[in-house]
Amino acid sequence: MAYLSELIGREVRDNKGALIGTLRDVLIVSDERANYPRVVALAVSAPSHNLPLRLLPWGGNEDFAGVKIKLQKPPQSTYRPSGNEIWLARDLMDKQVIDTNDHRIVRVNDLELGKLGTDYCLINVDIGGRGLLRRLGMEDAAERLARNLKRELPTREIAWSDVSFLPGGNIRLNVTRKQLNELHPADIAEILEDAGPRMAAELIRTLDNEKVADTLEELQPEFQAEVLEEFSDERAADIVEEMQPDEAADLLNEMNEERREDILNLM
Repeated sequence: MAYLSELIGREVRDNKGALIGTLRDVLIVSDERANYPRVVALAVSAPSHNLPLRLLPWGGNEDFAGVKIKLQKPPQSTYRPSGNEIWLARDLMDKQVIDTNDHRIVRVNDLELGKLGTDYCLINVDIGGRGLLRRLGMEDAAERLARNLKRELPTREIAWSDVSFLPGGNIRLNVTRKQLNELHPADIAEILEDAGPRMAAELIRTLDNEKVADTLEELQPEFQAEVLEEFSDERAADIVEEMQPDEAADLLNEMNEERREDILNLM
C-alpha cells in the first residue's frame, strides 16, 4: 500500500538505478468489470525542468513498495492517453466527491493505492485529518502525540467503490443515472443540500422528471427554486407538473413573477 501524497515528488528510476525524473502524477483508468481503477501510467518530469511531462507506461511488475518508484526496465515507449484516464493529483486531490454509502459530499485529502493481483489500483479515499497531516509530513509526530495522550489518531477512509465524482471545475461528472435512480429521493436530497443549487442541478439533470420532482419535494422551497433556475422553462414546467399541488404552489411562490408566469404558461 502507498499513499499518493507519499509518492508525488519522489524520484523515478529504472532497474539499473538511473534517474528518469520526478513523479508528478499517477494516471488510472476504470474497468466496468472491476470496482477499483488500475494504474496505467506515471506522469514524470525530467531532471531538466525545461522538458514537458513524460507519460511512462506502468506494467504489472512495477512496485510502489516502500514508496520507492523503480521501473523494472528502462522505458522504451511513451503512454498515449485515450482520454478516459483520471489524473489522481490533478483531478482528485482536494476535490469534492460523493460518498454514495452515507449520501454526503466529502473532500479528498489523500488517495491510497494497493496491489490487487498483478495491478496497482486506487483502493481508498482518505477524507480525514490524518490525510492532511500526512501531506504536511506531520502524521508520525501526530501519532506519537496521540500515543502519549493515550488516544488514537483516527483514520477516515472510504472505499473507491463507494465514491462518485461531483461536477465542477475540471472534475468529470461520473455519477451515473443508474446510481442516482437507485437512491431514495430523500437520500438524493441530502447530497443536493451539500452541493449547492448549480451543482445540484447538474447532478439531477439526467434523471426523469418524476424522480426530480420527488427529490425536490424533500428540499426547502427556496432551494427548490434556486435549483430550477438552472433548468430551461420547458423542463422546469415539466418537473413542476409532476410535483404534489401544495409543493408546486410553494415552489412557484419562491420564484420571481416573470419566471413564475413563464412556467405557468407552459403547464
